[in-house]
Amino acid sequence: EYMGEFFGQQISFMLALCHGFSGALLQLSFLTAIHVGEQFARYIDRWIQQSWADSGNVETFQCLQQSLEPVLFLADLELANTFERFYRYYLGDRLLSQGKTWLESAVVEHIGICFPNRFPQQMLKNLSDMEEQQQQFHLFQLQQLDKHLLELDQQGNHEEEEEEEKNEVMEDEPFSEEEEAEVK
Repeated sequence: EYMGEFFGQQISFMLALCHGFSGALLQLSFLTAIHVGEQFARYIDRWIQQSWADSGNVETFQCLQQSLEPVLFLADLELANTFERFYRYYLGDRLLSQGKTWLESAVVEHIGICFPNRFPQQMLKNLSDMEEQQQQFHLFQLQQLDKHLLELDQQGNHEEEEEEEKNEVMEDEPFSEEEEAEVK
């Protein structure tokens, strides 16, 4: 306590850091805590961006998983709400720019306990639902096109049959003298 009075907030933070990282974060001012929450979200964002760049490499994915471990302590802190808001912001950016969700889903599954409001989980679920609905709509469109093409095909076959019947009737009927005279 006396050290905090003499040296200010930094020493309180350092002392709390000695007793545990969570305790150290509790010593931060509100604005500093918000900044720290954003830095954690940026940290994860950078790892995910790097993983996308080298998505075929299993080691990169394993490094990403290991880099997520230190963030799990946020789950028990009020700071988790701030972290979740920033994470959601960066997640939205990544989803809009890259459109790939398997890595995002894996990350959210791994650190899901850090999201008290479950916003990232809900975003990914909504995106998945939307993709499913989009696929169903495309399937519906294809079925409608199939149906229309089948109708056109049947209509074309029907017209061909009528034409053939006309030709057969004309071949079967002998020309009358008047028709023969007209032809000549």
